[in-house]
Formats: sequence, structure tokens, C-alpha cells
Amino acid sequence: RGVMGDAEAYFCPEDDCASVVISQIGRAKSSIMFMYFSFTSGEIALQLLKMHKQGVRVEGIFENTQLSQYSQFWMLRFQGVDVSEDCAGMLHHKVMVIDNKTVITGSYNPTQNAQLRNDENLVVINDRDLALAYIKEYKKRKECFRGS
Repeated sequence: RGVMGDAEAYFCPEDDCASVVISQIGRAKSSIMFMYFSFTSGEIALQLLKMHKQGVRVEGIFENTQLSQYSQFWMLRFQGVDVSEDCAGMLHHKVMVIDNKTVITGSYNPTQNAQLRNDENLVVINDRDLALAYIKEYKKRKECFRGS
């Protein structure tokens, strides 16, 4: 683990990246937006659902080629979370923005392989300007879905 200014770096599997993401989600006050290539982690999905039920606006975009039976897309959609499929080409992003100020990014996808087997990195950055850049990308991807 490494810390620099308003950024923290984690390395999986030794730093338990899922716990870091779950902790950050639990701090959300108003909004969570995410874009993931692959998202199969039940524990992260349950934390997002918990925040959704507490009134936090949770929304996300999934890479459509990864919508298997293991994807959390289906559970989140069934529970009323605003999730959509990407339609602008291969979505390889791995990013979450919390409260328009905290960015969680890196090579880590919320999957069991990323958590337990792969060498992955996860960076948590508290920077409103950087968050706005990711939000702009998120909105661009979301508009593509609405237009399709």
C-alpha cells in the first residue's frame, strides 16, 4: 500500500482491494457512478445496493460482452439500480466516482480473479477536478446508451 497526498495505492491480492472498495462505497453521501469491464463481485454489488436503499444515487455502466450469468448487472437492475450496457465500443474502464470527488481506478475489476489471483492495482484519489473528468466520460457513455 502507498499513500501520496490525496491518493492511496493498493495492490491485490495482498491489500484486499474488495474491502477498500466496499469501505469507500460505505462513505458515499449522495452519488456513486461506475464503469466496469467485468463486475462479478457479490459483496461489492451488495454494498452498492445497500447504499441505493439508503437513498444514495447509484448508477453504472457494464461492458455488454461481459454480461454473463455471473455479472452483477442483473441483480442490480432487478433491485432498481440504474445500470446500463455500454454501446460505444469496448468499455475497458475500471472506475468508480463517489460524491463527485473520490475516484477509484486502476487495473482492478470487481471480480474474484482480481481479488484472489491476479496482480492488480487500485488507486483511490480525492480530487474533484479529476472526478469531473471521469463524470464527463461516464455521461458520454450513458448518452450513447440512451440514444441506442
